[in-house]
Amino acid sequence: MVAFTFWQALLSTLASLALAIAPAFYVYRRENGVSRLLESSIFIPFFFPPVSVVIAFSLLFSPNGVLSRLGLQWDVLYSLKAIVLAHSFYNAPIFVKYLSQGLKHTPPSLEDASRVDGARRWKRFLSLEAPLALPSFFKGFFLVFTYSFMSFAVVLNLGGVQFSTIEVSIANALRGQFDFSRALVYATVQFFLLFALHGLLSLFGESVFESTGGTLSRQKPLVLTRLLAWFFLLFEYGITAIGLVAVFFDFHSMQFSVHALFRLFSRAFNRRFPVVLSLLNSFWIAAVAGLLSVALATLLLKKGGRFASFVVLPVMGISTAFLATALLYANVLFSIPFPLLVSAGYVLSTLPISFSFLFQSVKGFPQVLLEAGKMDGATNLQLFRLVEFPVLLPALVAVFFQVFAIIFGEFTLPYTMQLSDLFPLASVVNYSLGANRYFLESYAFAGLNTIIVFSLFWISNHFGHSPRKKWFG
Repeated sequence: MVAFTFWQALLSTLASLALAIAPAFYVYRRENGVSRLLESSIFIPFFFPPVSVVIAFSLLFSPNGVLSRLGLQWDVLYSLKAIVLAHSFYNAPIFVKYLSQGLKHTPPSLEDASRVDGARRWKRFLSLEAPLALPSFFKGFFLVFTYSFMSFAVVLNLGGVQFSTIEVSIANALRGQFDFSRALVYATVQFFLLFALHGLLSLFGESVFESTGGTLSRQKPLVLTRLLAWFFLLFEYGITAIGLVAVFFDFHSMQFSVHALFRLFSRAFNRRFPVVLSLLNSFWIAAVAGLLSVALATLLLKKGGRFASFVVLPVMGISTAFLATALLYANVLFSIPFPLLVSAGYVLSTLPISFSFLFQSVKGFPQVLLEAGKMDGATNLQLFRLVEFPVLLPALVAVFFQVFAIIFGEFTLPYTMQLSDLFPLASVVNYSLGANRYFLESYAFAGLNTIIVFSLFWISNHFGHSPRKKWFG
């Protein structure tokens, strides 16, 4: 099990990297609508609900799916291929974002000097651009490997019963066998393995960039790079579109229909499946936990120093399934209400994401503004209220909406806590619809959740493109 977890995570990471190299170069070399669309694909791994991904892959690759109807028989579901393919779909955009951002911060003066010295494109890349982008690459590598290593919904639903990762084994030990000791051993092994990996990769340093002046010269990408970039767009946004279209299109009858969507909100249907209540619960839980996560990440970035980075990011290695069981025991032993426990669990699980997303904005804050304020006699509180907060506000708002979207679609925590009846959330209710063979309603609800999350991403993207905000370390 441990060996397979490592193996599938490594395969998924390498496949994600291979898929992302050409798009990252395209973003680095070109500034146009296509490159902005490539960068925007970063919403997929963080904001696309896992249950929606599983449903989209089922609609696409099942024996009666879209590809089969087009005459393309590809035996993918319930295999290692399905796991790697789904992880690549999820995680390749992370590499695109981190690699392109790392390459973009090559000082223009150094690039101009190397060009004057007669260095060719590949020599400039190997001797100048690649070494400067290494910290961004290793941060992206850690995120992709961690997400693949701890994958739950994808392995559970697309891999089949013959495959089991550490995270799936933890959930099975807790839900099926009630074996807390075994789950604790699995969770401890998983945490220390990922903690050790983060410690190793942290040796390559952090990526904090300040403006160097000048403009990076843009060169036309190679034809192969452009073709692979377009393939990447088709792969990522094509699967995403299937999840969106499922709201108003029946892929089985190949007809447009909104009956399943309307049925979701009928009173009779909600007596069995609390769709409306789950949406309301998901909205307010995501809002509360998102605010706390962003506030705590900002405080740690300002006051925690390098030690905070070394401690916070490995929190991603804490098993969500095991965390869910610990929260469930807290309810049994201390009668803590489920909404508080779920909120606390989401704050802890999203803290590394908030920390990573805000890293560049907070750590790269222009210190000259703070020094000027101190010379004028301003206190630390006044500096934050009058200088830092107004400048950081676009980044804070953007990251809040991003974390909100992540929490809204998260599946592992409420699934393992078995909250479908006690405190229903949208992701678990969506899964229950499919498990009870209400496939059309499940597809429609998954598409609706995707639209909600997609809208939240674009709201955050609006704030994120403020000229005062700098993205991603």
